[in-house]
Amino acid sequence: MKLIKFGADWCNPCKIQNSEFEKNPPKVELQIVDVDEDTDNLASKYHVRNIPVIVLLDNDKEIHRWTGFTKTYQINDYIDNLKKQ
Repeated sequence: MKLIKFGADWCNPCKIQNSEFEKNPPKVELQIVDVDEDTDNLASKYHVRNIPVIVLLDNDKEIHRWTGFTKTYQINDYIDNLKKQ
């Protein structure tokens, strides 16, 4: 599993999300994508319309999405529940 966090330097909730991830890293790999510098067009691929958005992937398939600031424990709890299934 992997997380992609979409945001931008000018976005205050995105900055808060980055700080949250620095203090409490998620349990899976994290990729941070600045939508203004997204040369791989990931924001388009995953239909990102608002930021911050966090997309959880499993084998490059989207399995969940959080929009807006999200506490790391909520993401980790979701991942833990998936692993129990």
